[in-house]
This record gives sequence, structure tokens and C-alpha cells, in this order.
Amino acid sequence: MQAKNDPVAVIQAVNRAADSGDITGMVAFFSDKAVVKLDPPLPAPFRSEYRGRPEIRSYVNMLVTHGFHVDSSNFSAKGDEVTWHSRITGGPFGEEGIEAEADSQAIVRDGLIDWLKVHYSPQSVQALSQALSHARQPQ
Repeated sequence: MQAKNDPVAVIQAVNRAADSGDITGMVAFFSDKAVVKLDPPLPAPFRSEYRGRPEIRSYVNMLVTHGFHVDSSNFSAKGDEVTWHSRITGGPFGEEGIEAEADSQAIVRDGLIDWLKVHYSPQSVQALSQALSHARQPQ
């Protein structure tokens, strides 16, 4: 499997799985003890950290359930560390037409993500917070 030896290919495979709504496919690229950190944290119902495949599955499920799409660019790899930039639409962001921007960093070993940090832009977090607070208000 070529992706196993190419950390960028692993991240790109996760993005393809996300775009096709394949939650199981996405989670399969994370190690059993993987950690996903959101910095800054997104508003509830999101958490700032997810540990292990079951928790990561709950996070990606929240993203993918409503037509999540990610466009990633500017990949850079140094050993088992990968960095990239993403523009995210759909999912929890798409309900109000929000486009999120994020810079991410991952450690990929033996074809599996051990650690992933997603740094959402402050504007993205603010827009999502506003959209979620409007969604919670009684009609």
C-alpha cells in the first residue's frame, strides 16, 4: 500500500473518505491510541480533544453527517510529520453557509495517524459559534 509509506497520501486518503461520507474509512486511518486536538476548541457539542478510535469516530460523524467537504492544499512532509491548509464546507459549517479555514499538523506512522491537531482560524470559530447559537434559539 503506497499510502502506508507516504504520510501526505494518508492525509489525502482521509480527505477522500470524508468527501465521500465514509466515516469508517476515515477512522481506519487513525491508530487505536490516536489523539485529535482542536485548537482553538470549537463550540459545543464539539470537544477540544478526542482520544482513540471510538471518540474520533464520534467527532468525524458530527462533521460528515451533513455533507462535509474539505479542500486541502500546501502539504508539507518532514519525516512522519505532515502539515497542510484546509478550506472546509458543509457538515456543521454548511448549515449557515460558513466556510472554515484550518491549518493542520499530523504525525503519521506506518500508514496510521497517531496525532492530529486542527487549528481553526479565529474567524471560523466565531462564525460557527454564532451559527450554533442561532440554531439553539427557540423559533
